[in-house]
Amino acid sequence: MKRILRSASRGLAALSLLLCIATCVMWVRSYWVVDEWMWVRSSVSTAHATVLTLKVMPQCGGFLFSKQRIVSQNLASLRQIENDPPDGFAVFSYPQFHFGSIRNNFGFAYHNEQTSDVRWASTYVDLQLPAWLLVLLFGAAPLRWYVVRV
Repeated sequence: MKRILRSASRGLAALSLLLCIATCVMWVRSYWVVDEWMWVRSSVSTAHATVLTLKVMPQCGGFLFSKQRIVSQNLASLRQIENDPPDGFAVFSYPQFHFGSIRNNFGFAYHNEQTSDVRWASTYVDLQLPAWLLVLLFGAAPLRWYVVRV
């Protein structure tokens, strides 16, 4: 049992180290390029159509986590409103001139908005976290493993 726990601990520390390194790379890259990872799911019921979009975007030294939900009478009108890709996972990259800096509040920000029109209603939730926080979180487990081993 002790051996299983040790192996699991090593595996989690290795995964955490990989996430820490990937976060550092994306942190540096975010000053020149915006990468947008998006997952879209559409659902249609008898009463309405819904499009759920989840996004992660490293930008200007931080990470933006975004959730958008749009409800409409039919899916065709939603596809006209939103230029989202079809259902599934998509990745986009473009130069870093689209966004400003998120340095205020030490890189933390939160935005919640609800809008509606005659044809649709939407909810947006955005959470910005500074990259340094994610590096610290992902780097804690490998650091603890290294200190315990030495």
